[in-house]
Amino acid sequence: MPLRHDPGHAQVDFGEALAEIAGVERKIHFFAMDLPYSDACFVRAYPAETAEAFCDGHTAAFAFFGFLAQVADPASLPARDRPNFLAKYRVTTGAVAVSRR
Repeated sequence: MPLRHDPGHAQVDFGEALAEIAGVERKIHFFAMDLPYSDACFVRAYPAETAEAFCDGHTAAFAFFGFLAQVADPASLPARDRPNFLAKYRVTTGAVAVSRR
């Protein structure tokens, strides 16, 4: 069964990797947003997986893509931060709905 992705839908997650920074190997956390319809992606590294990194990652990704995704799923946000994020954006479901500029 082929996968189908609608335009304007984003998939978001955090990952971890080892990176050399100033000659020292460190664990970094990276925010990744993918637009599966077009196969476009955005990745940014952070020192920790926090609500601030999650929000900054979205802001940077939307600026990079030049528009806002219609739906971005905050499921990757740490559980302890999810209620604050959802309240800040007045979200009552499992997705953040935003419109194109």
